[in-house]
Amino acid sequence: MLKKPTAFNKFNFLKKDIVFLGIILFIFLSISFYLSNLKPIWFDELFTFHLAQLSFQEIFETLGAMDPHPPLHKFFTSISFSLFGASVFSTRLPNIIFYAVAILIIYFTCKKLYGKKAAVISSFLMLTCLGQVYAYEARPYSLVLMLTSILIYLRVHTPTRKKYIYLFIAITTAALVSSHYYAVFVPILILLTSFNSYKKKTIDWFLIISILIGLSILILYLPSIKKILILRENNWASPNKEYFFKAIKRIYYPFIFLLIPIVFSLKNSTNKLLYFLKNNTNISIVLSLISSLIFIGFAFSFALGAFHLRYFIASLIGCVILSSLIISNFNTKQLILSGILFFSLFSYRISKQITGLEILKHSIEQRLSSVNDLKKEVPIYIEPYKLYMSMNFYTNKSRKRNIYQIIKNSQKENCKGCTAGLISVFGISKINPTFQIATIDELKEKNTPFYFLTEKNNTKNPIDFGTVQTIKSKGGLLLKICYP
Repeated sequence: MLKKPTAFNKFNFLKKDIVFLGIILFIFLSISFYLSNLKPIWFDELFTFHLAQLSFQEIFETLGAMDPHPPLHKFFTSISFSLFGASVFSTRLPNIIFYAVAILIIYFTCKKLYGKKAAVISSFLMLTCLGQVYAYEARPYSLVLMLTSILIYLRVHTPTRKKYIYLFIAITTAALVSSHYYAVFVPILILLTSFNSYKKKTIDWFLIISILIGLSILILYLPSIKKILILRENNWASPNKEYFFKAIKRIYYPFIFLLIPIVFSLKNSTNKLLYFLKNNTNISIVLSLISSLIFIGFAFSFALGAFHLRYFIASLIGCVILSSLIISNFNTKQLILSGILFFSLFSYRISKQITGLEILKHSIEQRLSSVNDLKKEVPIYIEPYKLYMSMNFYTNKSRKRNIYQIIKNSQKENCKGCTAGLISVFGISKINPTFQIATIDELKEKNTPFYFLTEKNNTKNPIDFGTVQTIKSKGGLLLKICYP
């Protein structure tokens, strides 16, 4: 007769988990904070930075065309600001924490499903998949990954029929759709697996009710969702086949690369997995559906009006868990080869990020030197809006007072016909006095010279009056002076 594990043995077993996870988290946090420090803050993150400085009520009031995402992520960022002050570090800190928690949740999910080997492998996969790139970005995608992993973890435990599990499912579902509207697909896909037994056709009504209760929070966001529909007129993320195939490559290629050793023993590698899938129908369907979310999302995006791989980044969670189950069945030689492939891929991805961010940082420094050397009393008018947001953040206070975003005359009242990004800048100008907007007509009425700053590859040239001279071309920028 087998002895039940004592509390001491359980502690020793958990202690090994803690040591391993401590090492993984140390590696992840070290890399993430280093890359975050290296990476210049960009347009979408700057939008988070400015809105998170508002009160919770003010954040909620900005929902709609000005802010197309639900408020939960900005609430967390606002809390970070209250603890550490408003900075690039505190803007990105919550996202790094969310991803770290996702690593832990997926580890224990895989351990529950298929044992410790699969759990260990899942942690390494989380360090090499696309999610790692978004882990230090101040947008809601790390939060979506964390909440998706929690929801799957809870779904795995629903056979216990414990009532608190369903309570947490309702809370997590509400939090998920309050992070990103497209994340609504995750609980809906889990809802499709509400049968306790596909042979007996018994239904888990508690699961259905808990998810529907969580989804009901969308009623609160209906007014803002209606406002977002205007973005379909000038949407930069319209679905197209070319970008869809790029999205597939970025999502799936790390997993395909690490699964190459499967070809050396396909039958042995898949037998145990097939046995697991056969005897765990519900969770197998959940993982399969979430892994293919990028395909499901693309099909629906033609009706929804927007497609981007990060909108459906939750598919990574399904891919990580399924790939972990497959790799855990590899023999010793396959595991060694898979390990070599992992370190090759990990080194390549990190070094590529470092190189790219160093180039980007140098470019920002060049741009700043071009602007800060100009006469502070002469105003600068900027187009496009992404360049304006960057200059508004990085330039010193004295220069910031004389920086303006150019818009068309017809867009002055309500920014009608503006792109999604320009609507955001226009909206922030209504609540933040450091954001200044100017129309073409206002420039024509000026009697003094002014600077016009744009990017070299920008084909738009709103300054078609007066005498315009190019005085500087540096760091990808084109600086002109205009005499009206």
